Amino acid sequence: AVLAARAGGYGREFAHQYFGWARFLGSEARAVVVKRPPTFPPDPPTAFAPFKIEQDSDRSTLPRVSWATARSFVAADKSVLFVLTYLPVLLYGLLLGWAATKVLAGIFRREFALDRPETLVLLLLIASLATFPQFFFFRPDRPHLSEFMPGCFVALAGTLLLLPRRWRLSVAPLVALQFTLFAWLAFDHYSAGTIAARTTIKKSKRKLFEGENGVRVWVHKDKDWPELEGVRRLVAEHSKPGDWLICFPYQPGYNVMTNRPTYLNSLYQDNSTTTGVWSPRTIREMEKERPAVVIVDDRALNKVEASKFSVWARPVHEYLTANYDLCGTFDTVEVFCRRP
Repeated sequence: AVLAARAGGYGREFAHQYFGWARFLGSEARAVVVKRPPTFPPDPPTAFAPFKIEQDSDRSTLPRVSWATARSFVAADKSVLFVLTYLPVLLYGLLLGWAATKVLAGIFRREFALDRPETLVLLLLIASLATFPQFFFFRPDRPHLSEFMPGCFVALAGTLLLLPRRWRLSVAPLVALQFTLFAWLAFDHYSAGTIAARTTIKKSKRKLFEGENGVRVWVHKDKDWPELEGVRRLVAEHSKPGDWLICFPYQPGYNVMTNRPTYLNSLYQDNSTTTGVWSPRTIREMEKERPAVVIVDDRALNKVEASKFSVWARPVHEYLTANYDLCGTFDTVEVFCRRP
């Protein structure tokens, strides 16, 4: 890629963006390291003191399925998720190793070209890895696996066509295994994001949920419909189009299905990413913008008590309790409505 950029006359601009990304990642890292004091200017005084995050606070992220869980076969989907988490690592390791070795050899022989099979394989695989870190290191669950897999399969299919015959015959069975297991997982669990999986809900157990913005989807009438319809109804009753709807820690689907905007541009926060200034800053924003409805999902996002919103964002939760009415609760979802 660097050689192609230099040949095209934009090598300097191409390289400069990496320095920009390095600065961005450095600032993000400093924001989440608890032991290091913040380097950005302090926020203006507020009635709400910054919430101190102790150095020994639980900063756990969502754990990947362990080998012990996978080999027990207590839950088939957990065992399959384990395979689908680590099988791509094996495949990418083999294929990237082959492609990189071939590309470097071509560079040393001064035969580098963008249209050579090994170069195309390298670009395909690296491009498809864009969503891999989010899945593997941050949210190793079915929904984020479903975001990674489409690009992965496109890259692997293209790679198989470009590989030498001997490599193709060796790798194809592993790719077929990955595809088969993901197809079973996606079509049998609609949390994996596959629309067709919703047709597997028994007709007697499914109900059509209809929201705003063209949202029409089959859901389980006992497990999902009461929560979705309850939230939709409360938002409609306590706000009007154009009013702010704020969802913590990450529920943008509610904004879509109710056709209510948010003023937040960084939607995700949890115990592993929050900083000591997040709560007072969030409270100041709510005092300024006065959202009509605030929705909180108080489940343990990372499977530990510390990942509940009411724990890691306690000042915000207390502010909502003191200044908003709790209009409805659906399992772990709380709907707060602004008092007149």
